[in-house]
Amino acid sequence: MVGYAAGVAIGISLRPWIAIPSVLLAVIPVISASLAVEGAAHPLLAVVLAALLAGGTNSMIARYRDAVEAIELRHRWRRSPEPTR
Repeated sequence: MVGYAAGVAIGISLRPWIAIPSVLLAVIPVISASLAVEGAAHPLLAVVLAALLAGGTNSMIARYRDAVEAIELRHRWRRSPEPTR
């Protein structure tokens, strides 16, 4: 599950409207199941997965914003007039 989420983050994170719901659909059921099972390790697993989910989501959003900013910058450079000598 963590490998799947990492693959999604790398493969389609520049499309967060696809990547984030995909990761949520994969991780939330595992977090819920971990909280439902008794034992010391399962709630800890849920907390770790929730932290990875939060960090991964923030990372995907930041990567998307950086990509949009780079594209906008390239467009601005292309539109700017050539300097005269």
